[in-house]
Amino acid sequence: MPLEIPLEGVGTCLREMGFSIDHIVRMSRNGSKVVMPLILVKLTRDQAHIYNIKELVGLDVSVEALSLDPVWGSASDVKVCGEEHVARECPHPKTDPPTCANCHAEHPANYRGCARFPRQSPCVFPARGECVGLEATNSQDY
Repeated sequence: MPLEIPLEGVGTCLREMGFSIDHIVRMSRNGSKVVMPLILVKLTRDQAHIYNIKELVGLDVSVEALSLDPVWGSASDVKVCGEEHVARECPHPKTDPPTCANCHAEHPANYRGCARFPRQSPCVFPARGECVGLEATNSQDY
């Protein structure tokens, strides 16, 4: 939703459609005050038909449930037994030796000494004040 559209306008439009709004807020990035073009609307639980909305205040919109899971590589498998299920539903006792989900050796999947542990790629950004791939233009004739 564009930042120019006020939250009150969105709330009014939703109320006219028959939704009862508990709370409405424009989302911002974690740790900063940078406002994003996303709006979080908290409704009562019995209003699942909000997902059918395709247009709001004259704009095409996509309504999605709030996802609290991190989307940046969270593994679905358990780090101790290496199988794909939620950790609280793991059938293996905690006394069993761990099994790596990456290489199937006897260590947990988050062991950094594992040969198949995902490594972070090196930084591709230059240090401050350095220009990479740019030549000085002040010595050239125009």
